[in-house]
Amino acid sequence: MRDVAIVSFSQLPSVKEIEAADEPELVQPVTSDAMKQVGLTQDDIGFTCSGSTDYLPGRPFSFVAAVDGLKAWPPIRESHVEMDGAFALYEAWVRLMHGDIDTALVFSFGKGSLGSVPDILNLQNDPYYVQPLGLDSISAAALQAQAMIDARKATERDFAEVAARNRKNAIDNPNAQIKGDFSVEEMLEEPYISSPLRKSFCSPVSDSAAAVVLAAGDVVGLPDLAGGPLAGSPVESLALIDNVIKCPNSFLNRGVDVRSVGEYQINIFDTHPCQGPI
Repeated sequence: MRDVAIVSFSQLPSVKEIEAADEPELVQPVTSDAMKQVGLTQDDIGFTCSGSTDYLPGRPFSFVAAVDGLKAWPPIRESHVEMDGAFALYEAWVRLMHGDIDTALVFSFGKGSLGSVPDILNLQNDPYYVQPLGLDSISAAALQAQAMIDARKATERDFAEVAARNRKNAIDNPNAQIKGDFSVEEMLEEPYISSPLRKSFCSPVSDSAAAVVLAAGDVVGLPDLAGGPLAGSPVESLALIDNVIKCPNSFLNRGVDVRSVGEYQINIFDTHPCQGPI
């Protein structure tokens, strides 16, 4: 297994709406800046992978237009996932494990202002059993949150504390949309959006883009890197939510204890949930 390093990162500010900007105009600034930070151009990149959802702009294969924000000619090795950027990052990491390339560019973008994101994301659910329920993404997360409460793994106060802590940590982050000192007690007085989730327990909808450059550790000379990404994913079937919570190897039961990930030293651990309970 090769060591892999994140050698650069670039991000647009997360805002409610970026007017008059299409996919290439979101992608070009962050990808060019991420490569510029380490003195690379698209010609130096062995593999490019992006994450987004075509359901937001409502155009099939709209992600292809984003490639216009790169130097896509001569043809490049490129892939896309109909998911968030974390999965694109994972695919790029797997590709670097093949050993025939040493660098990868990963980017993610989205314009949540184009529509009702919670309702649109229902289109990604199982078309036979879940889509007909009309279940929006917040309600789906609420089912997960309630399952955690029923299993005595968390309380609504825990959810509020997560939201308050994250917004306080974002005070010095110029790219954050909502930041500041928020009262846990006031959050717990907010009306429910979908019980047990309240407005402050859910992330705001944003327009933004981000990019990272990955490089093989043996190439950039960084020893003793973490051996691989520690990743988790929601289950596809709503009927399996309870099984995930009861699973002895689940992150919920381990509390994402970095001491349990084996022999590797974790330099950075970060999560990006859309709701406080997740």
